[in-house]
Amino acid sequence: KTEDYILFDKNSDILEINGQIVIDGDLKFKGKGSQKAIYYTGKGAILVKGGVQIDSHLITINNGDKADFENSFPIENALGIMAVKDIKFGSSLLDLLFKSDLYVMGAFYAGEKVTSLKTANVAGTLVSNYFDLTLSPPAVYEVPVLQQNLPEGMVGDYPIIAIAQVSWRELGI
Repeated sequence: KTEDYILFDKNSDILEINGQIVIDGDLKFKGKGSQKAIYYTGKGAILVKGGVQIDSHLITINNGDKADFENSFPIENALGIMAVKDIKFGSSLLDLLFKSDLYVMGAFYAGEKVTSLKTANVAGTLVSNYFDLTLSPPAVYEVPVLQQNLPEGMVGDYPIIAIAQVSWRELGI
C-alpha cells in the first residue's frame, strides 16, 4: 500500500496528492492572484463528507513543473473528488458577471448536485444525482482513458460485474 497524503505549497500553488484522502467537512479550491490556478501532480481520490466549492483552475502538471504537462492527464496525474453533498463551480452570482471561465481536470462526483455559477471547462467527467446548470452550463470534455486511470478509491475504480438473467421461475410458497 502506498502512502496517502496531500500537500499544498501556497507560494507556488502546487498541490501534491497521493492515495485516498478523507475530509470531514467542506473543501474549497481558491487560487490567488489573477491566474487563480492550482496545479496538481499525483494521483489521488478525495472523499469530502460535506460540499466542494471550486473557484480556481485545477490543472495537472508532471513532477511539480508548471511547464511540463505533456501526457499529464490522466495517465500520470488524476484527481478524483467525491462530495457527499454538492459540488459548485463558482461561489456567487457575481461570478456570472465576470465571465472568466474555469478550467478543471479530473473526475468529479457529487452525491446531491452539481451547480455551475461560473462557466467550467471540465476535462474528465461529472457525475451527480442532479445538475443545476441553468445559469452557466459547463463544457464537459470526456476523456475516455480516464476510466482506466482513475485514482485508487474513486467511485468506479473497481471491476464492475454485470449479471444477465438466463432463466427465471416462480416458486410456490
